[in-house]
Amino acid sequence: MDERASPGIQGAFIEARNEHATTKRRRHLATATKRGDKINFDGSVFSSSNAMGVGMLARSDTGDILVWRTRHFPHAADLATAKALALRDAVQMALEKEWRNVIVGGGCLPIINRMVSVTEDN
Repeated sequence: MDERASPGIQGAFIEARNEHATTKRRRHLATATKRGDKINFDGSVFSSSNAMGVGMLARSDTGDILVWRTRHFPHAADLATAKALALRDAVQMALEKEWRNVIVGGGCLPIINRMVSVTEDN
């Protein structure tokens, strides 16, 4: 079965990956993450359905997709909580995979800084 013909969200994800996985992008990502793999995370609140979702995507230092996950929560909190849950899930995924040299990035620097400061305090 052709990956591009896969049904559902996985098919859409694979299609997007194939469209954007250019050699130039891979070279840029490899340069940016020579120290290891990278996990990007994000969270969102869906006010129309009073729900929230989180997602994370792990790439190797060459730009290959290693794993991705999404989660849906039927009851929403605030955006900071959604992003904090996404960060937690990203770190948990790295621990489950026993990855020791990982760069974690997301769109909420205050939450990342708070997590780093709590970790350093312990």
